[in-house]
Amino acid sequence: MATIVKTLSLRAASFALHQACSKVLPAIARYGIDPTTPEEKKRHIIHSLCKPLSDCLLGTHDSMSSGAALCLKALVDSDNWRFASDDMVNEVFQNNAGALEENPRQTNTHMSLVMACFGQAQ
Repeated sequence: MATIVKTLSLRAASFALHQACSKVLPAIARYGIDPTTPEEKKRHIIHSLCKPLSDCLLGTHDSMSSGAALCLKALVDSDNWRFASDDMVNEVFQNNAGALEENPRQTNTHMSLVMACFGQAQ
């Protein structure tokens, strides 16, 4: 996760690079979680993937915040999001709302994350 966060924080990080990172995250979850994995371990894997990115949502670096939202959206859209704890879901949602409030220019990727979260809640 440190490599993904570092990549998102690069000033030269493009949208294409953000998209590449957003494809890696669900793949990590997919290969890290199998049917025999205990439930608590599944929650831990999702938490370890989400927490650093959730923290990045509130960052002052627009590109990193936007990239984190795109990566989190990809994870929310994945089948493994169902293993996220209620606390992690709440944190992602709260931090995303905070990012939208702090910087209204970041609406595209952040609103996509909001829509994905609502889609999973139904």
